[in-house]
Amino acid sequence: MSRNYAKISGLSNRNVSTPQSQKARPEQILNAAGGYVFKSDEFEQLRKFLILGSTGGTYYVDAKKLTKYNADNIVELFSDSVKGKQAVDEIINISQEGRAIKNDPAIFAMAIAASCNNDSVKRYALGNLHKVCRTSTHLFTFVTFCDSMRGWGRGLRTSISDWYLNKNVKDLALQVCKYPRRRVEGEASWSHLDLFRKVHLRPKNDDMSLLFRYVVKGVEAFSNTELNKLKKNENLRYIWAHERAKETTDSSELIELINEFGLLRESIPNTMYSKEVWQALLEDMPLTAMIRNLRNMSNHSVFAPLSNESKYVCERLRDQDLIQKSRVHPMFILSALRELDGTVSSNICSALEDSFYLAFKNVEPTNKNILLALDVSGSMTYNMAHGINMNCNEAAAAMAMVIARSEPNHHIMGFSTNFVDLGISSKDTLAVAAEKARIDFGGTDCALPAIWAAKNNINVDAFVILSDNESWAGTTHVFQAMEQYRKKMNKPNAKLVSVAMACNDSKLTDPNDKNSIDIVGFDSSAAQFIAEFIR
Repeated sequence: MSRNYAKISGLSNRNVSTPQSQKARPEQILNAAGGYVFKSDEFEQLRKFLILGSTGGTYYVDAKKLTKYNADNIVELFSDSVKGKQAVDEIINISQEGRAIKNDPAIFAMAIAASCNNDSVKRYALGNLHKVCRTSTHLFTFVTFCDSMRGWGRGLRTSISDWYLNKNVKDLALQVCKYPRRRVEGEASWSHLDLFRKVHLRPKNDDMSLLFRYVVKGVEAFSNTELNKLKKNENLRYIWAHERAKETTDSSELIELINEFGLLRESIPNTMYSKEVWQALLEDMPLTAMIRNLRNMSNHSVFAPLSNESKYVCERLRDQDLIQKSRVHPMFILSALRELDGTVSSNICSALEDSFYLAFKNVEPTNKNILLALDVSGSMTYNMAHGINMNCNEAAAAMAMVIARSEPNHHIMGFSTNFVDLGISSKDTLAVAAEKARIDFGGTDCALPAIWAAKNNINVDAFVILSDNESWAGTTHVFQAMEQYRKKMNKPNAKLVSVAMACNDSKLTDPNDKNSIDIVGFDSSAAQFIAEFIR
């Protein structure tokens, strides 16, 4: 009897089922769990790294190995001038739009670009450094990365000089006081003075000259007369107030400095925090700083029941324009909500939950039938990267809730090697949804959603699978299960959206299937992308 080599090789177009532990298509790769999946292309992998990071590793791959893989991918992108510049543009866009949990991966990628062997990419990256490194902290982090990868050539010195010289003096004075020094874990710290010495920075106007003298020689280099002039200088008055705050022991004077000069919390001595000082700081506190300090303010009794301060915080947390403008990432808000539960008032916790949903880009409902499938297998219990204090399955539940809140026709299920109803409703709070998803059983079979829907004749317009993509346990590959579902239900355009929850090189979707797409989880634009694709 002859054997069907087309079927065995995976080249047959007929609907067949191949165990996930075997190749179904020649181009598939072996994932870390022992299953065969498709490989993310170089730009998909770049986006995963920029948005998810790799510092926490995954259940199967440690952080060092994962970071090296992603760094190698970025280096390869930068070896080509066209792709390299496109990659720099992608880094800039994701950073500026606040789509990532943290900015460090973007800074690291820019440091690789600034250190690569492709001169055109290197110049392009250095010329756009200020778009990713917007604060002194960003700049110090960038310099730390660069210092370990390259020497201090003219291009790098010029780029650092331009970062300072092209800034508004008033903004630069604030940066100098707010972020005087930065240390990346395991590395030496950097300060403004260190960078001035490295690049031989020369001021371009009188106010900048005074600011640079303050950086180099400190406040001791100014006479009382000169200090009084700083106080009256619109561009440099923050420096005077910052130094005065160090000296005063009078809370009333400190509050006056906050109100008159706009002092930020970084300028307040640790011994001077009180209820009244926090109340004064709260009025103009940046949104991210406000969220980060909710517990401190609560501990100082700032948020009395029905107080103006409590109302003010809730209003700001529900201000979508402010949230979008501030680039507050939804996962930062979700992490804060988890940590603050029980330590701040229920009104503020409720506002934080509303803020989480508002932090995602605007989503118009598709009104399609959407099956949301959450991977609840053992590998999803691994903690996320970037120090976010939750497991991947809990975060996946939160992502699913974003879609569920915007889509009236949805159903939420969980899967490992079984397909189960998690009992999650769009009316659940985030905490309740996370608790319902906090289970751990079996291996990973990402084909189960399509298999279950076909078996039960469920009318699904779009499958949204939230997983780490380490699928291995099934008897059918995901793309095969989708083909079989479409054929049985006569729905050739049924969509598959795979939401990646880990920064590995795996992807579930068939690159040749126009009705399937991979989305990076925790991207603040993810829900919008998903809706547009389904629509």
